[in-house]
Amino acid sequence: MKEHTLVRRYTQSLFAVGEKLGLTDRLREDLACAAGAWEDGDLRRVLSAPAILISDREKKDVLAALFASRLSEICMNFLSLLVDKNRTDILGACRDDFEALVYESRNIEVARVESAFPLSDAQRQRLTEALEKHLGKKLIVGSVTVNPELIGGLRVTVSDDVLDFSLSAAMTDMKRSLLSL
Repeated sequence: MKEHTLVRRYTQSLFAVGEKLGLTDRLREDLACAAGAWEDGDLRRVLSAPAILISDREKKDVLAALFASRLSEICMNFLSLLVDKNRTDILGACRDDFEALVYESRNIEVARVESAFPLSDAQRQRLTEALEKHLGKKLIVGSVTVNPELIGGLRVTVSDDVLDFSLSAAMTDMKRSLLSL
């Protein structure tokens, strides 16, 4: 089974429970917390250790010691399920997919932005408002990466649409126009 299909199966089940109980935002925060700890490395080494070295019970005890006071019972049960199924390696992907399901359920698109220069919080907010108005969709600016090759301006990707407002794109268009004369 492909990883995305596997991840989607787990996250759809968790999302359905979250929707039913009105806890999707809480579960999204919980998964972000757990996945962040996983990505730090130490937790990953413990949970990825073969059962011959560390039993599933001991792995669950580690999770309880780290998260029982911070994460919801539902999220703790989800983490235990991942341990039982030896699937803790998909925790980060589950976090990302769960967030995508939350946004999808709320008709929110995620914009990935490339900028010639770093953006301040105020610039991100203005960009979000301008893109929402331009596209007629509710948006969240997800990742913002700095790409000096743009020279100036922005390149925005929303779903499969790419909006290129960069100086390098404008220069390429100008060059193409001049060469066609």
